[in-house]
Amino acid sequence: MTNLLNYLTGTLSPNDMQWISDKLKEYANKDNSLKPFTKEELYDRIKLSEADIAAGRVIDDDDAWDDFDDELVLEEQGELEMA
Repeated sequence: MTNLLNYLTGTLSPNDMQWISDKLKEYANKDNSLKPFTKEELYDRIKLSEADIAAGRVIDDDDAWDDFDDELVLEEQGELEMA
């Protein structure tokens, strides 16, 4: 975090730093707690997931991990820029 702070203070104007500070304070003061789903919301999510599966709009976990591993290798080789 220190490196990020040093970077920001070295590149941002005082007005931009104040803006970021205000936004961080707003975020910290928001109620970010998780709220439980109702039974109806859970059933709706299950129906959507089942429709995605039936339509083939899914990727299995083995493929997802393979893609992730491939991205890590490219990143280590300096061939992938992370956003």
